[in-house]
Amino acid sequence: MCIRDRFRSEYKNAQNEDAFQKNYTHSKQHRYIFEGSKNLKNLCRPSNFLHLANLPPHITTESVKEIIDLDQSVMNIEFLNSESTMAIVEVNTLSNAIEIIIARHNQKIENRFLKVSFSKKAKLNEQ
Repeated sequence: MCIRDRFRSEYKNAQNEDAFQKNYTHSKQHRYIFEGSKNLKNLCRPSNFLHLANLPPHITTESVKEIIDLDQSVMNIEFLNSESTMAIVEVNTLSNAIEIIIARHNQKIENRFLKVSFSKKAKLNEQ
């Protein structure tokens, strides 16, 4: 069952829709809480390219695929730094990218919280 179908069935069975909403206005997990934050410069429209941050150092491409690939939708992964703590991931469709963000953003991996967002980058380097 894909994540979209799981959420639909959970929503139908929920007592109220508040169970599926959370207010992050004053939370440390709110990415854009601070005025002038560098995160504001990285706002972009949804696309099939995702930015992953806060990955454990020296993680492998295979491990990243295992963590985020919900249904064989990851097409390419490019690490952005030598420690492999940030990566750009190309997903086959926008719909799958949205599902990955919903399912994996803030997931705990080796005592770190994975940050997943849309990326401004529209093409990965050929490998």
